[in-house]
Amino acid sequence: MKDTLILRAFVLVVLANGGFYYASAEDLSRGEALQFNQDVRPILSDHCYACHGPDAHSRKAKLRLDKRESALGTNEVGAAIVPGKPELSELVFRIESDDEDEFMPPPKFRKSLSSAEKKILVRWIAEGAKYEKHWSFEQPKSPKPPNSRHDAKVKNPIDSFVFKRMEEKELIPSNPANRETLIRRATLDLTGLPERLQPFFDFVTPPSPSTPPTPPKTTVLEKLGDRLDRAYAETAGFLYLTADLTVFSVQSLYRRGGIRKGSFIEQSHTIGAQALPIVGLILFLIGAVSALQSAAQLRQFGADIFVADLLGIGLTRELGPLMTAIMVSGRSGSAIAAEISTMKFTEELDALQTMGLDPLRFVAVPKMWAMLLCMPLLTIMADLLGILGGTLVGLVSMDIPVTTFLNQVFSALFLKDLLTGLVKSISFAWIITIIAVHRGLNFSGGAAGVGQATTSSVVTSLFGIIILDAFWGLVFYLKW
Repeated sequence: MKDTLILRAFVLVVLANGGFYYASAEDLSRGEALQFNQDVRPILSDHCYACHGPDAHSRKAKLRLDKRESALGTNEVGAAIVPGKPELSELVFRIESDDEDEFMPPPKFRKSLSSAEKKILVRWIAEGAKYEKHWSFEQPKSPKPPNSRHDAKVKNPIDSFVFKRMEEKELIPSNPANRETLIRRATLDLTGLPERLQPFFDFVTPPSPSTPPTPPKTTVLEKLGDRLDRAYAETAGFLYLTADLTVFSVQSLYRRGGIRKGSFIEQSHTIGAQALPIVGLILFLIGAVSALQSAAQLRQFGADIFVADLLGIGLTRELGPLMTAIMVSGRSGSAIAAEISTMKFTEELDALQTMGLDPLRFVAVPKMWAMLLCMPLLTIMADLLGILGGTLVGLVSMDIPVTTFLNQVFSALFLKDLLTGLVKSISFAWIITIIAVHRGLNFSGGAAGVGQATTSSVVTSLFGIIILDAFWGLVFYLKW
């Protein structure tokens, strides 16, 4: 604030005492009288004081034009300056002479007067040749700010002078600059990059209000509309991702560009081979428990052997693909969501885009194909281990020989039963991968966001698996 006041005072002093160094030809037509300090002294100092100034060693003809008593002389005739009579002034005669011996300033100085400067000197003499003390010895006087048609934009007296001069020049003021432009002009354009950037950012960022505004109350309809809008955006994003991932997966069969070599084998080992022990153990136990529970009911009717039929059909058509999908969703689906969300958090996905690689094609497509291949194989292994568990229960609990139990199982199964389970497993693999990728790409936040994306992936995948299972159950019931 102090520096601003000093600057304004300096500008006002300059404007009052000769801030515009030279008068232009347009200034000759203005109505007010010429000022010595502003209009005349700069001309005399630049062209005349070298020979007729304060330096006694270089002074010629004992004439001082910086002193009024010396310039006017003792009489009117032959005086250098005769106030009010330029035709009798020697100064006017000399500056307008064509004689090289009389012409002033001498040609050897190479400081000839322009026609505008000559007119100023002549007009000054005609107006009385008034002298003024040097502006540094004059007491500053604040001039009255002029009026202009831009008075509504005036914020300080300096603006009045600027707008008045712009009006005389038929110029239009520019719109106020924003804070970014102002700080750039004050730093980068004048002094360069500042040493500390925090003041730069503090200036650009507008000050926050002391009292935050009260948010408007949201009605029930507005809340409902907001939720519907978010649901629509979420659904649309999921459908777009489904289409893109499906198309990219099909394209990868004949176009390998953009996919890391060996990633499919790596993902197949992670999703399939490493999941086999836990999936096999769970289905073995489910097969054993299912056989034991079925035997307790069928024994009442003397139909123990039909436990094999029930177990074989139930595992291949329903329990095998369903339980395998649930296990893979909790194990591999959550891992996919966590991996992609972590890559987004660490900006690895942005790095892939920078290198010209599509993140969806590079990261998700190998996982999709590994899931589509491994899920049916895991389902087949789960069915076999579940039947093995049921066979063991039949041998121990019902005294059914192994060969008899297995022959009964395979005689009850048809090709459609196996195909039903395989179709379900493939569709389960497809939905698990898409949901996991979608949750990973829509990650937000830090470590907590990764956990939320993982949990949401598992829960949503289970919901999708149940919906698809019901859909295929209805389709196969009507078809077969």
